[in-house]
Amino acid sequence: MIVASGPRLVIPLPPRGNSSQVRSERLRDVERTHVKAVLQSAHWRIRGVGGAADRLGLKPSTLESRMSRLGLRRPVPGA
Repeated sequence: MIVASGPRLVIPLPPRGNSSQVRSERLRDVERTHVKAVLQSAHWRIRGVGGAADRLGLKPSTLESRMSRLGLRRPVPGA
C-alpha cells in the first residue's frame, strides 16, 4: 500500500557518494573480484578437494581459462 498525504508521491533519493567510493558494477568486475577472493581463500590452489575450482563448482581447466580471460595470475612469492 502506498500512502501519500497529497496528490503527488515524492520519494527522496539517497545522497550520491564520492565518485572515488563508487564501485564498478560491471559483471566482469564482479566476477573477477569473486574468483580472486575464492582463489585467495584456497591459497591459490586450483585443483583437488577444497581447491578454488571445487569451491566454484567448475572444472579446473574451466577455471584456468577464466583466470586467463580475467587477467588473474597467481602471485609470485617474494616479488
